[in-house]
Amino acid sequence: MNWGSVAGASSYQVVLTGPSGTKTYSFAGSPQFIPDSDMSAAGAYTATVQAISNNPAYLNGPASDSSTPMTVLNKVAKPTWTTDTGIINWVDVDNETSYTVTLLKDGAPLETVTKTAGSISHPFGGTIALNGAGNYSVTVQAINSGTDYIDGLASDASEERTVVQLDLGADPWWGGITGHVIYWNNIDNETGYQVILKKDGNVVECQNIESTTAYWYDFDYRMNGVTGSFTVDVKALGNGTNYANSIPRTSAAHVH
Repeated sequence: MNWGSVAGASSYQVVLTGPSGTKTYSFAGSPQFIPDSDMSAAGAYTATVQAISNNPAYLNGPASDSSTPMTVLNKVAKPTWTTDTGIINWVDVDNETSYTVTLLKDGAPLETVTKTAGSISHPFGGTIALNGAGNYSVTVQAINSGTDYIDGLASDASEERTVVQLDLGADPWWGGITGHVIYWNNIDNETGYQVILKKDGNVVECQNIESTTAYWYDFDYRMNGVTGSFTVDVKALGNGTNYANSIPRTSAAHVH
């Protein structure tokens, strides 16, 4: 808050009036900061300032006219997840110019995005997929960049979206007539499998196998008649919103 100095004043009494009632402060001069905790409730706030004198030659001045109202934006209601997706949703509030949306993993901030006024959702599925297993929640705060408004409080955190890491349970193994077919465990909740063939430690080929299509892959066309040490890495692919990719499992070496 700012106000003009008054001759003979030894302090200033500031009375803040807001949705929760009034609060009185004594300050030595201008400018002064009103604690955030005293202006956290949504609604309009005004203030008056009165010059106080400890000098017998001066009387206390009258309280000023009320300041121009400052309005604290509403706190956004607790956001909600769209079922089985990484999309978070919230209810729009009045007078915002943007929203600050923060994704938390296991209670710690992971990513913050700014959304334009009127926005009511944001897709976090890609970020969740990249960051794997954990408990994800989101807070949303209404922001106003103007001079007559104060940002609202951040919302309560959404319910946690728990993402589980898939597990193949065992290393892939070689088989088939030629011995060049790689097999792996069929597990639940995957969306497919990534299968990487390596020769002498170098990647030769990468295949993405669709879910339920097969739980094996024949690399005979790559290995037949070729000298070297072959291994295969297999990773189960999650949907990024309920299930995270598994840790890759590596086969035993197939040496020609």
